[in-house]
Amino acid sequence: MSDLICNCETWKYYARNYNETFYWNEDKNSWYVVWVHLSEQEGYTQVSRYAIPIVYCPLCGGQLKSP
Repeated sequence: MSDLICNCETWKYYARNYNETFYWNEDKNSWYVVWVHLSEQEGYTQVSRYAIPIVYCPLCGGQLKSP
C-alpha cells in the first residue's frame, strides 16, 4: 500500500471523538474498528461485540500510528 504516515486532521478528529468506535489497543499496538450487534434470542437481548484491526487510514490511505 502506501509508505505515507497518516497525518489527517479528520482521522485525528474521529479517533479523539469516536473512541468507542476507533480503539487503540496498547497490548497489540494497533487500531481497531469496534461495534456492537444486538439481537433477540429466546426473549433476551444478546450483545455481540466485534472488532477488526486496521493498519491504514480509511480517509487518506496512510499508515496509522499510535495516538
